[in-house]
Amino acid sequence: TLRLRGLEVVIKVQYPEVSRSIAADFANAERIVWLLDKSKVDDAREARKHHLEELDFQQEASNLLRVRQGLSQKFPEVKVPEPILEFCRPTVLVMTRLEG
Repeated sequence: TLRLRGLEVVIKVQYPEVSRSIAADFANAERIVWLLDKSKVDDAREARKHHLEELDFQQEASNLLRVRQGLSQKFPEVKVPEPILEFCRPTVLVMTRLEG
């Protein structure tokens, strides 16, 4: 955690080799699926796309904002971290720290 503008924040950092490793793993999985059941290759490609999207921390920050805004009106007791967008990057997510 770190203090930023009086807020305690959490910084989530993605190591560079993570995206390369996942991309290689899915490429191998796609080859195996192709050998075993060609009809499932599109499913493997969709899974790869979804997992690679999960590696984009700026997208995760946008998702956090959307969930935070959606829940705050109906369920104000539910707490969702607030991303600090000015510090978020594709491989770095900075958000407020919540207790619990």
